[in-house]
Amino acid sequence: MTMQRRQFAEHAAGSLTALSALGALGSLATFGTGCAQRPAAALPGKAPVLPALRLAPSQLATERHLAQRLAVSAMDGPQASPHLVDVQLELDRDSLRLAGFALGQRVLLVQWDGRHLEVQRHPRLPQEVDVARVLRDMMLLYWPADAIRAALPAPWAFVEVPYQRQLLQAGTEWLRLSWQGDLACDSRIEILNQAERYRLVIESRPAGAPA
Repeated sequence: MTMQRRQFAEHAAGSLTALSALGALGSLATFGTGCAQRPAAALPGKAPVLPALRLAPSQLATERHLAQRLAVSAMDGPQASPHLVDVQLELDRDSLRLAGFALGQRVLLVQWDGRHLEVQRHPRLPQEVDVARVLRDMMLLYWPADAIRAALPAPWAFVEVPYQRQLLQAGTEWLRLSWQGDLACDSRIEILNQAERYRLVIESRPAGAPA
């Protein structure tokens, strides 16, 4: 294990001030599906269980070291302020390392090396921030499309077009990831999850960059 990885949690704590200064990077552009796919919200019946993903970091082609702000909100029920979590995310071919902060303290630490998942979670972290969902969404966003497709069971499909990715079951879209900017640099990402009924907005920039 490298010195960078051993010291990740300690160094991540020092970036909280910069993370708190993150602002909105602009409204997310609307992207069409490009296909005659029905929106999941219009379909009757019970939503499917989305497939879990545990893709190996060795499949990554690009390293990323990002400071992010995650805003999670439910699609159903009364309007409420989203839950905010500031994140330091490191991705390389050895592991995924994610440290989350809220209200001035670390609330989540996740490390995944393709074999072992280590999680440290503050008991007061809202349940909407689900580790399995966070991992799956990060993999759907950053892992190569071919690796995702190879891991999906039938009849699930994964579609990638510029600035958008979609997870579909039998032609129906259940999860969409859209973004503005460069995923390796400054970007604003929106994840609409129709199956689990939540919206996740991620403001992202390189770790250590001026706010």
